[in-house]
Amino acid sequence: MLNREITRVSGLLGDPIWSPDDRYIAFQNAPDIHMINVETGKISNATRIEKNNRRYFDYNKTSPYWNGPDWSPDGEYILCTLYTGTSDLIGKLYAISIKTKEKIYLTEGHDGDWIQ
Repeated sequence: MLNREITRVSGLLGDPIWSPDDRYIAFQNAPDIHMINVETGKISNATRIEKNNRRYFDYNKTSPYWNGPDWSPDGEYILCTLYTGTSDLIGKLYAISIKTKEKIYLTEGHDGDWIQ
């Protein structure tokens, strides 16, 4: 059980979730997904959304944003949804490598049917 403050983060925060090995916490800090190393307090951005080389989010849901982080069972990937800012709010599911930050699009070619 953690009984100390890890770090101070400002912004629109949500959806914190521990990694399977309890070394990291992934969380939403709109518009991105971040992860924090619990031991060191170091924060890294897994999904960086930029516009004109600056972090970008306009809070009116017309800009893209990441949501709902979760961990793969082996702790190698963060699973999350990218909402593109369109009015239909249909998200695209990605797996993001915590080592390389590679984004793997998991729902490409699907039309909203259940994936089995």
